[in-house]
Amino acid sequence: MKHVLATWICEKDLAALEGHPAGEGGPAAAALEARDHDEAVLFTEKSGDLAVQYVDWLQFQTLAQLVLHRAPGAGPGDYSGIYESVSQAMEEARARHGGNFRLTFLLPENLPSVSAVFILLAKTRFPAELAEVREGRLHTLGMAFDFSPQYVADLMAAPDQELNRRSRNRTPARAVFTDIVHAGGSVGETVRAAARAAPRNIHALIEGEGGTGKELLATAMHNRSPRRHGPFHVVRLRGLSAEAVEAGLFGQERVAPGGARARRLGALEAARGGTLFLDDVDALPLRVQALLRQALETGEVSRLGSPESRLLDVRVIGATTRSLPELVREGAFLEDLLYRLAVVWFRLPPLRERPEDLPLLIGHFLKRVNSESRLEPGNMEKTLSEGAREVFLSHSWPGNARELLGTLRRAAVWSQGETIQEEEARQALFPDVSRERAEGALNRALSDGVDLQGILGSVARHYLTRALAETGGNKTRAAKLLGFSNYQTLGNWLRKYDVEG
Repeated sequence: MKHVLATWICEKDLAALEGHPAGEGGPAAAALEARDHDEAVLFTEKSGDLAVQYVDWLQFQTLAQLVLHRAPGAGPGDYSGIYESVSQAMEEARARHGGNFRLTFLLPENLPSVSAVFILLAKTRFPAELAEVREGRLHTLGMAFDFSPQYVADLMAAPDQELNRRSRNRTPARAVFTDIVHAGGSVGETVRAAARAAPRNIHALIEGEGGTGKELLATAMHNRSPRRHGPFHVVRLRGLSAEAVEAGLFGQERVAPGGARARRLGALEAARGGTLFLDDVDALPLRVQALLRQALETGEVSRLGSPESRLLDVRVIGATTRSLPELVREGAFLEDLLYRLAVVWFRLPPLRERPEDLPLLIGHFLKRVNSESRLEPGNMEKTLSEGAREVFLSHSWPGNARELLGTLRRAAVWSQGETIQEEEARQALFPDVSRERAEGALNRALSDGVDLQGILGSVARHYLTRALAETGGNKTRAAKLLGFSNYQTLGNWLRKYDVEG
């Protein structure tokens, strides 16, 4: 096991350059003389050659390997800068020695902020011995305490808020095509086609299941286009009423008491000069579809309640989880609007159709998870055991890349050590509810008797209800989803199993 000393170069250390004997060379020299160390990590915020000269001098006094770590901007009172610099250096030491090292933090004199950070790290992320030099002699400090649960909770408050923010999976504003991880195949073809279309001032449509990266692709197209200096405005349409969607897209004007006009800017105007990303464009109410079609056709937009029209200067990229041509055939989407939106059309396949990309995505997201938690107290960089990797490789990932990233975050939080084990990986997975229901219906013991009609009824009611919910109550579309030849057959099943239509 390697013994590593970490300390901050202070004025007493630098005084050694003025000709003091080796035994009086400051706290760092005294600590290295008092005990054998394999390595000493020396921190300094000073620029120039003074620290280098000191390290050169100190190397003649010890056999330990010396590592100078500059911390520019991390002055004696800069707790955040000191914490980040020391954490980074200790992570590098952990990597050099494979985690197999014994650490001692030497508390410097007259630098209370540095001492505070050393004590904090020694009791959290990097368990270590604490020592100080008094009258030229090294003394180990017996600080037999742990932080209270309340302190730990307070300490983790900011990292937890950041984790919650990241779990919302907002696409980075500066996303580019190289952020889309793939091994080639169909995703590679889609990315190359989108990159060719990006500089063109044409509308686009992206189809794919939830979590496949539609917004990431749209953002990359925006950032490759001449509109990249304009806004990238996102409107999420699922679950909004027709009135809310109409006002949100087109804006609104009202005459307030006293004759003043109250104006609300719509997304089509707010995205002027940039890109408007319509998420779940398949959820657009028909009335709003007609208004959007007119705006794209005429190149003008009018706010609700205003007779004036304004020139439209926006590129629209729509995203859908459902097939818009299919919705056109069912009368749920306007054909003219489809053709105006889908000047170029892209499909992002689900993870189950791109197994060659899954190992790359696992590695990519695990690096992101480790980067996100780098400054958390007690953080350890996580790796996957072979068993855990196999669990993730064999999962179907119905939530696609979004589910994969969230699962790796959970596994990193729950894992006790540096390596995520197979059972920890299984615990981090969301259960496949549909599979569990199917297995529960199929694997019941016959010895106690089976209510076959009851099981069939439960299965029928489950899928009937889902089909109606998926299609918004459209019986023709629901019948097709369930394999019925016509909606009359669906009606018979709804009545038989007492499902509300």
